[in-house]
Amino acid sequence: MRAIRDLRAVSRLALLVVFLIAMVLGALMSYMFVIALYIWVPTKTSVTIVNAAFSPQNARLFNVSILNPSYSPSSATIKQIAVVTRDNVFHGVSNVIPLLPHEIKPSESRNFTCSWDWSDYTNEDLRIIVFIAEERGSGATFQVKTPFVGLTITEVRFNATINTLHFNVTVQNSEASATYVNVTSVTMINETFQEKVIEGVTPPLPYALNPNSSVTFKCPWNWTDYRSKNVAILVHTSQGYKAYFTTVTPHLSLIHISEPTRQAEI
Repeated sequence: MRAIRDLRAVSRLALLVVFLIAMVLGALMSYMFVIALYIWVPTKTSVTIVNAAFSPQNARLFNVSILNPSYSPSSATIKQIAVVTRDNVFHGVSNVIPLLPHEIKPSESRNFTCSWDWSDYTNEDLRIIVFIAEERGSGATFQVKTPFVGLTITEVRFNATINTLHFNVTVQNSEASATYVNVTSVTMINETFQEKVIEGVTPPLPYALNPNSSVTFKCPWNWTDYRSKNVAILVHTSQGYKAYFTTVTPHLSLIHISEPTRQAEI
């Protein structure tokens, strides 16, 4: 019995020793990790794009949140923001609030409002690039997808059999669109690239067009002397989206009336 008690005592002591060793090793590793954080000092200033937001209700701008991390060795000076579209075209953003260049201190983040028309790039993957002025530093990139808004002109109809004083334009907002749009104007561009705003459109403008809906506008314009000509019709919205449609006005119809035959006198 005594041997069994001695064996149990030794086992408990061994377990205690193992437990103490584990605690010491854990504390030592934690200490070394903390010391490493203090010893490792980044030599380059770098920034991070935290988020990029494109509101479907405003296709004329987007917002970018930029962070200068707390471990950064110095302030970061944002000197340029740009967008690269899917066709690999570089678009520099010239109008930014706050104005560039703009300094961000370590551990600070700043939101930038960038004026750039992305209405032709809905539902597309874009790459946001931020450049900083510091030579020993690096900027940041961020991948984002824009909301989809599908505004189209499905038909432009010039009907000479009714009259030549107006034409009809049918506009559709896609079922998959992320938002409604407010149609604010209908314009016509002729062959000489002169643009004319159509006045007196019915239904009256502005007109709210929800997703998965369409509307036909009656557009007053005397096109009597503008037959067989190329025209482009554009529809604009308050959100910055636009749609266009090219067509040719109907041909001139000539009606020949022959001289009536006189009835022979009896």
